[in-house]
Amino acid sequence: MDLWKNNCVSDLSFLNNVVNIGVSGSQAIYWTSRIDLITSYNPKKLIYMTGINDIPHGVENRTLYTHLQQVCMEVHKQIEDIEICLLSIPQVPMFYDQYKDKINEANNYYKKLALDLDYVYYGDVDD
Repeated sequence: MDLWKNNCVSDLSFLNNVVNIGVSGSQAIYWTSRIDLITSYNPKKLIYMTGINDIPHGVENRTLYTHLQQVCMEVHKQIEDIEICLLSIPQVPMFYDQYKDKINEANNYYKKLALDLDYVYYGDVDD
């Protein structure tokens, strides 16, 4: 997040009104209580990247899935025409070797969420 924080707005300049509200170090549960912050911008598209901080802190993938699902569904409830791009947990070298299986499993949960909710799309950042 920090690596992209300074240039994500310019990287996405082809879109209108790009706002980065990412919080470095946050876990998925953080966003379950920030629905009003997310929707206050009335976004048409939401790029959602979370999870890399959950895994090393022992958050189970099923719990992570529940938090992601809650955020997506609550945001959609308030903004029905929103499209949400759920980005995969990246294969960050300092975490991937130790948590490879958990990261891969979590990304499978992300893919499942995108299949279950027609307004959620999955984006693989390592592909």
